[in-house]
Amino acid sequence: MGPRAAVAFDAVDEQPVDLVFLLLLPMGTPDASLNALAGVARRLRDPEAAAAMRRARDAAGLYAAMGGAHPVAYPAAHPST
Repeated sequence: MGPRAAVAFDAVDEQPVDLVFLLLLPMGTPDASLNALAGVARRLRDPEAAAAMRRARDAAGLYAAMGGAHPVAYPAAHPST
């Protein structure tokens, strides 16, 4: 699921990166985007959850490690006029 080895990154804590998340969210939903990012950050602060994410070998394992939350339904973004 993740990189085979940690990646050197210019992080504040000087630790290599071994968990990477990509959040694909609709435009025009800043509150939902912040909530999604906050949810990932909360899970990563839990050492047991982070360890479970590192052990995940497939999408189902990662989904379970993330807490198995149900997908969020985002409102349709309205284009600016």
